[in-house]
Amino acid sequence: MKTKIDGLPNWSLQINEVSAGVYNLVAEHPLGYRIDLTGVEIEELPKQTKTSAAAIEGDLQEGDVS
Repeated sequence: MKTKIDGLPNWSLQINEVSAGVYNLVAEHPLGYRIDLTGVEIEELPKQTKTSAAAIEGDLQEGDVS
């Protein structure tokens, strides 16, 4: 199930447990940008994803991303 990332309404997030205790997080932007992280740190992965998405969003607003 896809959800929104708090504070980043253009981004959707999907979390899947791909193996026992191993999670895959995929964040997507409507313009095609994608962040894909896999790991065991279920508390840290969403934070890393949000940080990366916020950086891309900032670059988009400044026109630094093509």
